[in-house]
Amino acid sequence: MKKLIVTFLSKKIVYATITKSGLIGNDRKDMTEEVLDVVQDWFLQTGYKMRQIHLKNGSNPTLFHTNDPDKINEIKKILFSDEEVAE
Repeated sequence: MKKLIVTFLSKKIVYATITKSGLIGNDRKDMTEEVLDVVQDWFLQTGYKMRQIHLKNGSNPTLFHTNDPDKINEIKKILFSDEEVAE
């Protein structure tokens, strides 16, 4: 069976064969850029500015989409308040 997964070490999104024992097989393709492009296209085509995902574990990660530089900088300040903000 093939599926999209995030690899543990490289943190890349890959389309890979999963073995019966649950391991990633050697047949894999890095899809990180393609997946991010599709997500961006989805935001642009739907007009949504935010998408919150409700997970079974009770957490609610949220994606935001904006082209407004001021909003981008404000979001970065909030997200990276304990770190240096990269431009």
